[in-house]
Amino acid sequence: MIDGTPSEDDLLQAAQITARYGQGREAEQVEVTIRDRDGAERNVFVKPLLADEIPEEWFV
Repeated sequence: MIDGTPSEDDLLQAAQITARYGQGREAEQVEVTIRDRDGAERNVFVKPLLADEIPEEWFV
């Protein structure tokens, strides 16, 4: 979930984060479904975020 109105870059980054924590974390590309507030869906292909690409300040 993203608060507010996300940009295309925000959506792609969210997809990369999702891919990082899914079964495809070691894959070159992962297909992720993005669903907007109206329920419309689209699929994007992204490279999962690598562990060293996640900023430290994001960790709880």
